[in-house]
Amino acid sequence: MSALTSGLDVANFPKVLKPILPFLQRANDFEKRAPLVAFYCRTYAAQLGITIIQSATTKEDEPTKMLIDLMDKLETVRNYIFPIYMLGQATIKREYGRRSRYSRVVRIKNVQKGRRR
Repeated sequence: MSALTSGLDVANFPKVLKPILPFLQRANDFEKRAPLVAFYCRTYAAQLGITIIQSATTKEDEPTKMLIDLMDKLETVRNYIFPIYMLGQATIKREYGRRSRYSRVVRIKNVQKGRRR
């Protein structure tokens, strides 16, 4: 799993999975700033890796083990990120709903007073 965390070892990365390396590197770049973006980069890398392994002519164990480690990490991160993200979305929706109701009341009062926006 060390190849999937902050220090990607490019030299020891399996040749079969080289196409997913840029997505894992971007995920590491975004880990602190935007964990949700990092999660989606890793998710795409896992999907791409599965496609690559399925279409590969030779079956190796190391790339498969790396993808399983990546999917385990995605499960762990998903259970941590999404409750926080959904809580934030609920707060935004609640606040937006308050503001939109307030703005409608103000518009109605302005129309009743003869003012137009």
